Amino acid sequence: MKCRTLFMMLIFLLSCAALLRLAFTNEHVAATDSNGNKFRHLPIQWCAVAGSPTAVTPGTVDPDNPGADTNTVLWRRHERVSDRIYLAQPASDATNDIVPVTFRSAADQQTFPFLPNRSFPIITGPNANGDVDISNTQAVQALVQACQQAWGSSAPGIPVINVNHLSNAGSSLGGQGY
Repeated sequence: MKCRTLFMMLIFLLSCAALLRLAFTNEHVAATDSNGNKFRHLPIQWCAVAGSPTAVTPGTVDPDNPGADTNTVLWRRHERVSDRIYLAQPASDATNDIVPVTFRSAADQQTFPFLPNRSFPIITGPNANGDVDISNTQAVQALVQACQQAWGSSAPGIPVINVNHLSNAGSSLGGQGY
């Protein structure tokens, strides 16, 4: 249950960050489906913190993809959010200014040349086990900067960082990273 809670909290945070980014920038790609309905692609710059289960034992953290590698685990996370939440919403409705959002890897935007080994970066975090305490704003900012640096300054999208345990001033915000 804790894993599911953490997953849902991270989805919510990702959603808020992404929608704010869409509202204030043009860092998205407009598209249409086969029926002509409009939607927006929002590129995600995935990074995993070293020591997190996704970085260390990726084949054990995704029940939909047992045995998967880190790239597959992270890639499927934004696909599940898009498929199960955002694209499941009603079709676009220009009259009411409704345009569904779909999260996609920034690598979809042909930025894999920015990633030297064609893999999502694994970055060093404040703890060897991949845990992050968000009350340590300097450590959080360092993670964001490390992720952005790994992707390069020309890569589109917003950084999204996979961690092990997430806490705030020592209080757990969920279970082990999923």
